[in-house]
Amino acid sequence: MGRPRANPSDADRLRDERWLIPRPGTGGRPIAICYPAGYHVGMSNLGLHRLVELVSEREGWEPLRAFLPAATERDELLRRGERLRTLDHGVRLDQVDLWLVTLSYEEDYAGLWRMLELAQVPPRAGDRGPEHPRVIVGGFAPTLNPEPVAELADAVVLGPAELTLGPLLDRWETLDRPGGRRGVSEQALRDALGDLPGVYLPAGGPPTRLVVPGSAPDWEAGGDGALTADRGLPAPPPRTRILTPHTEFADRFLISVGDGCPGACRFCAAGFSRRPPRAYPTDTLAAAVDEGLDACGRIGLLGAAVSDLPGLPVLAAQVQRAGGQLSTSSLRVGVKLAGVSPIVGRTATIAPEAGSEALRTSINKPMSDEEVLETLEECVRAGAVRIRTYVLVGLPGAGDSEAEALLDLVRRGRDRVVAAGRARGRPAELVVSLNAFVPKPDTPFQWAGMAPPEVLDRRATLLRRGLGRVGGVRLLWGGSRIALRQAALSMGGRDAVELLDRGDGAWWSHLRRWHDRRGRFLFEDRPREQLFPWSFVDRGVSRSSLWREWTRARRGKTTPRCDVRSCTACGACS
Repeated sequence: MGRPRANPSDADRLRDERWLIPRPGTGGRPIAICYPAGYHVGMSNLGLHRLVELVSEREGWEPLRAFLPAATERDELLRRGERLRTLDHGVRLDQVDLWLVTLSYEEDYAGLWRMLELAQVPPRAGDRGPEHPRVIVGGFAPTLNPEPVAELADAVVLGPAELTLGPLLDRWETLDRPGGRRGVSEQALRDALGDLPGVYLPAGGPPTRLVVPGSAPDWEAGGDGALTADRGLPAPPPRTRILTPHTEFADRFLISVGDGCPGACRFCAAGFSRRPPRAYPTDTLAAAVDEGLDACGRIGLLGAAVSDLPGLPVLAAQVQRAGGQLSTSSLRVGVKLAGVSPIVGRTATIAPEAGSEALRTSINKPMSDEEVLETLEECVRAGAVRIRTYVLVGLPGAGDSEAEALLDLVRRGRDRVVAAGRARGRPAELVVSLNAFVPKPDTPFQWAGMAPPEVLDRRATLLRRGLGRVGGVRLLWGGSRIALRQAALSMGGRDAVELLDRGDGAWWSHLRRWHDRRGRFLFEDRPREQLFPWSFVDRGVSRSSLWREWTRARRGKTTPRCDVRSCTACGACS
């Protein structure tokens, strides 16, 4: 592998890759593995790595990766009248019968629209015929709410790909292509995939109920509801399959440690949509760590609750004995780093989410200001020189005082970080990543309205001005316009597809008109009986339990962390 290049070409990227699985040969049945963002982002995503691995393991198939080019490259393709091609072997995407598209975030939907346009394939599935590729999407975002992307997809796969992809490709191989055409008709696709668990065919409209494979209701349907720590998790753990220096995690071996989070934060889709929280056994993760140590020596553990992993000290000691490096996606506020300090690299990440104890109580993340400040100090003492903190603005029930509370907490945090760095003889910096609250499906806050952009911008400006005179701290603001589009694509129905077919320069004015025509619904709290576009998706968490948590949030009441051994309150473990 080479060092990261400033502007790598596709040839550079391919040359600098090191495959940890056998590289597929040519001549097999091509299948496009698409990520609707650039290579740098896509190759940082373990979902893409897992798809490549699953397809590579099937005899007679050849995975061909495809990414969304940068804006300048897109313009050049359009100017020359050329079509988008795969990274692997440069095959025209419109000539590949089947696309598998992984969508992690709502913003990826617009990227998929652009990929279809660049391949000169009609973006809307209803406009495609047998001569066009069939587009199957999956990933975290469409599993939460399939409807905003339904118009683009011939099929939507809910839940882990490992549980569905094999049967899906088995069915695909049996499809009849009349007259020698390479394409597949909509009717043939419906006949082949219509009864597959976890597969949603949007052309037929939403079903009454669709169980997410791997969720608790899926276990019950299988006649075996016994709960174990890793029940329903794909094996082996998703992990890096192709090493490259051209990613966010350059030349680092990433491992997913499990699914879900016991924290029960009321705004968090990862905590509620993936219940019960599960983790891989320590010996399973240790085997993956050994593989990563052999490959590159730098290990990254990913998950919503890495700090709660029972075997974390064992894994930290394993990496330390081998002389490797270990990092985690984030640390829980209040975590004790004694015995696991090697997990803190040069950059540590924590998420206090709000500036006041009252707001943290309302989102069910009860922690004192002092706990936050002590965690910042402990990270610096463990070796971090940069602490990234994630905080939200526009939380339900908050006024402009939330910005003042954040400003006070950040100032005190900065003082602790700078002092701890000075004591170690290494300067340390506090980075504040400020994002707008966006309601998410199947969480208690799905009933909450978000703050309008002008309110969000005013509070962000208050914070920026207040920190402008404070050294040793850097503020990153995600922006209110992007937040509103994310909310529309998160909470909307099929009509949200209208937001995807606008160029980069027109989307904001179009979004405002779209939202105005719908009564600015994203800014209003919703009634208990509200029928949501994703109501047919069953993940096992009862609607009544989510409403109960929304009520407790408004009353300033907390709920204990998720305990699969004794609690059946939400219905996922009952």
